[in-house]
Amino acid sequence: MRGPRALAAPARPRVLLSCSTRVGFERSRASDVRLARSQPLRTRLLFVVLVGLLATPGLRAAPDNTLAGFRAVAAAVVLPGVATRPAPGDPLAEAAERALESWRWALREQSLVMQDRTLRDLGAHDHPLIVEELLAYLPDSEIALRPTLRRLLGRLVHPECQEVLRNKGLRSRNALVREQIALAIGEALPAGDNWGELLLPLLNDRRGEVRAAAIFALGRLRYGAAQAELLEATADRSPAVRRQSADALVRAVGSRAVGAVIPLLDDENWRVRSAAARALGNVRSSAAARALIERLDIEAGRVREEILASLSQLTGQSLGLNLAAWERWLELSGDELIAPLQSEAKRKPTNASPSVARYYGVPTLSTRFLIITDLSGSMNTIDHGGYRNTSASGLSKLQVTKDELNGLVRSLPSDVLFNLITFSDEVSSWVRQLAPADDRHRIRAQETVANWTASGGTNLFAALKTALDLAEAEWRGDRAAQDRSPDTVYVLTDGAPHGGVIDDMPLLLAYVNERNRDLDLRFHVIALTSVRDQRDFLTLLAKSNGGTALTPLD
Repeated sequence: MRGPRALAAPARPRVLLSCSTRVGFERSRASDVRLARSQPLRTRLLFVVLVGLLATPGLRAAPDNTLAGFRAVAAAVVLPGVATRPAPGDPLAEAAERALESWRWALREQSLVMQDRTLRDLGAHDHPLIVEELLAYLPDSEIALRPTLRRLLGRLVHPECQEVLRNKGLRSRNALVREQIALAIGEALPAGDNWGELLLPLLNDRRGEVRAAAIFALGRLRYGAAQAELLEATADRSPAVRRQSADALVRAVGSRAVGAVIPLLDDENWRVRSAAARALGNVRSSAAARALIERLDIEAGRVREEILASLSQLTGQSLGLNLAAWERWLELSGDELIAPLQSEAKRKPTNASPSVARYYGVPTLSTRFLIITDLSGSMNTIDHGGYRNTSASGLSKLQVTKDELNGLVRSLPSDVLFNLITFSDEVSSWVRQLAPADDRHRIRAQETVANWTASGGTNLFAALKTALDLAEAEWRGDRAAQDRSPDTVYVLTDGAPHGGVIDDMPLLLAYVNERNRDLDLRFHVIALTSVRDQRDFLTLLAKSNGGTALTPLD
């Protein structure tokens, strides 16, 4: 596990050339080029020559049958084994090809929303042509489309489709493709092949993200035969792998995993410790409870928050940070007194939860957090009794938010690190990373908040991207970001995203969830809106990222 072993050489790649007509060629050329990038150098050079010849005016003006014939000859002579246009009389292949035509057109001409829609339409065609095309697209894929891509690929059950996933997906030369196919298997849990055994070679991949994806999939498959490999993963050099190993072990071998997961509570990386605490909360074991209680007094911030949530889920008790009370409970209890596992909803903090800070009443134990605030023009709207807090009646949304935020800043302990991010048409950060909550910075923050004015649009994408970028710098090993990046984010907004790179609500949610898979940021969302679809989107943003959603206007 510590050093990758060479994978078996992948089967010789095949290039998919499609659309023999001149119009078809124009639409498919970009897709063909993307596919060619994943091929060996010799194949790519030949492909460039072929595409150059096909792009010459003489050939482009040639009759369709001449062009089709040239491509067929080139495919047979220059690139043996190349897949060509579906043979006439194969209705399934022809239907898949028509769907791919729409997909290629959307990639070239249409918005991300239309690309997502046409991508979903491909799911109606369980055909290897679809798999070939999507594997070619994956290396350059949009982040927001990757969850849809994985769902589509993971649900294809045709034997030829699964063969392509095995030979060209799991064995791809491109690390992103290998990672995404492993994730697709773990998320979709496809029937048929022995996917657990096929995933094992990826545990020796040179890329940590690929090994982590394989560990995730093996855990989701509950592949107990990989117990030795999963145990070895707890000592992997990559924190992403160690983080996934905790949950994978618990899923694969149950309570037998406790002894291997407990040492991860002492890992140097907070995300690994957090994952270990969550995993132990899913095992009915007094040893797990004892380990979590012992760690409660050592940890702080987000990891302590995870430990408390797991203890509550595991024991049915809510004893807060009272270590003596937890120890008394443990002394009086035994394995037979461990409570039946509570639902995941029991992990949510409540108003009675211990906290370092509270914003609009939502508590956090984090000592490193961002506060994102919407300064769009609609924040000037004056409330007329809609807030649960009736004292806010007659004040604008922005003024209520300023009052809440000033109260939060004044109460922050000096060991907290925080930052203020605002957005309307553009995004702005108060400081570059996180600032300590000492007297000087608290005063500066309150002065900054006092000068806020609301105008413009609602570029929520830019604000969320800024938060994710700050966290990713630390995750990727940026020394300057160590101990200066957030683990928790408060987001306050009063409506749907409007403007920015992504303002479609489902796609924005997919973008955040995809980027946050490894970053493990917790998003608490305060939604100052009573519009149902906006409220539902913002609630999902919080819940799918481990946080609490508050809707004060309900």
